[in-house]
Amino acid sequence: EVASNEVVVGETTTTANTGIVDIYYRYSDVEAIYTADMLGISNGTKITSLTFKGFTVAAVTPNIQLWIENTTDEAPASNSYDFVDTSNMTLVYDGDYSVEQAGSSANTVDLLTFNLSEPFIYTGGNIRLAAKKYAPTTPSSRFEVDESKKEYAKYRRSDNNDMDSKVFNETGLPVVYVGVERTPATVTGVVTAAEGGEAIEGATVSFTSDNIQYSATTDAEGKYEVVVKQDALQYEFKVVKGGYVPYVVNDVNVTETPAINAQLEVASGLIMESADIPETGTVNTEMKASATVMNPLTENVAAEDYTAALYFGEEKVAEAKSVAIDSEKTAKLRFTFYPHAAGECTATVKVNHG
Repeated sequence: EVASNEVVVGETTTTANTGIVDIYYRYSDVEAIYTADMLGISNGTKITSLTFKGFTVAAVTPNIQLWIENTTDEAPASNSYDFVDTSNMTLVYDGDYSVEQAGSSANTVDLLTFNLSEPFIYTGGNIRLAAKKYAPTTPSSRFEVDESKKEYAKYRRSDNNDMDSKVFNETGLPVVYVGVERTPATVTGVVTAAEGGEAIEGATVSFTSDNIQYSATTDAEGKYEVVVKQDALQYEFKVVKGGYVPYVVNDVNVTETPAINAQLEVASGLIMESADIPETGTVNTEMKASATVMNPLTENVAAEDYTAALYFGEEKVAEAKSVAIDSEKTAKLRFTFYPHAAGECTATVKVNHG
């Protein structure tokens, strides 16, 4: 996994048949200049991908050649009948590209994405892109372009193999979504016991956002270091160690919080992590609820060692079937109940262990 950002170069003012290629014609040549001011990235930035958004009414598989280079040129070099010299440019792509039917004029999608096999190093000036394309079929397809910057892009196209007789003309600058590599966020900290302050070795420290997770284990001094590559997300910060109550902080922005320390309390029994109880129901109708219970202890807990019950106010309305819970693991307990009277009440799950 590479830490990356996406930089949008150009402002979409419309869509046009000609973007970085023209799929509507069998043959096309396009050259575009993106100035340093348009790019807005630093000297030495590593470019990892180039994406062009648009839509097509049918699937097509054009053959595409795409080149990139750093340049001091302020305008395309292609003129009259001559395509820019690509002999010293970096070849980004050379082959067939499968484009699926997707998008619409109101909803453009990633139509062409070119992932570079090796990052292209930007040197702080302008960038030139040049592309040649051939396709046996020509479905109607359009790309995002910036019509206000037509002096920075030239094209020619044809349905016949007579491109050398075609003259280059100005066209809207293809809007490009540039993937750039960056230094990911690093979060460090120390995990200690709340009572006594001694370092806790072997604690699992994790940052979780939906299905994305980064983690590390504390060393003998209780220190950890976690590299978070997708650092634009909000994370749950969690520290788990057998014998201690898990330490949790929600909605952590890792770019604003480069250091997080944790003090763990000694655990004395099972912990209820969460409960899922319906907010509304129907009288005398079966309803279901659940609760997630964690065992933070160093030893396993047998099913007969605890009970879990669902209460409406002070009234116990259901009891879950207990299951064994291994050390540092969780179990989902389920409740079935029948409300017998209309009204409002506070619903809670109580776990009795030991």
